[in-house]
Amino acid sequence: MIKKLIWIGIITAIVLYSVPKLLERLSLFVDEMNSDTGDEVTEDTNLLFAPIIDSVPTATNSARINISGYAENAERVEIFVNDISKKNVQVSQSNSSFSTDVPLYEGENSITIVALDENDTKSQPSEPIIVSYVADGPELIIDSPEENQEVRGNNGVVAVRGLTDSSADISVNGRWVLVKSDGSFTYEYRLSEGDNEIKIVAEDSAGNQSETTRHVRYSK
Repeated sequence: MIKKLIWIGIITAIVLYSVPKLLERLSLFVDEMNSDTGDEVTEDTNLLFAPIIDSVPTATNSARINISGYAENAERVEIFVNDISKKNVQVSQSNSSFSTDVPLYEGENSITIVALDENDTKSQPSEPIIVSYVADGPELIIDSPEENQEVRGNNGVVAVRGLTDSSADISVNGRWVLVKSDGSFTYEYRLSEGDNEIKIVAEDSAGNQSETTRHVRYSK
């Protein structure tokens, strides 16, 4: 019995001695972790990230386009079109935004932006956006009807047939017509008795239009 009491006393003394030391070391470890985390957060807030560009149309009929977006921790941004520097723009210090008009080349344009801080440190370039500048309207060839064609009977219907760019949209007097993969289209247009004006319009993705008008006279 006495031996048991002695062992219990020894174990109790060891525990009473060790626990405070263990808690002290644990406290120091937690303090160090918090200190390290604080340093990392401070460092992260100064990182220069690649700019984010707002969405833009994939095609335009204008020689200039507005580019806007955000560049965190940046003083200015440099805008490149087809890898050629076009503009340096100041970044708003209140909300990190920027906006400016950029000139385009005819055809395809790849636009990237780099952010710079007060020390001219550069970020990684933004993800490229592709914009096509299309100056001319799509091709439009009308095979039928002929100008001033006269139609008799035939249920008052005339075939509007032609050819355009395969990516263009076609309308006949405001009605949309299916364009095949080879650019051809056909539409059965119902005539009114007397004189009829048929307007065929081709429009590309940039908003350019090509237009042709045919006059057809119908009698029953």
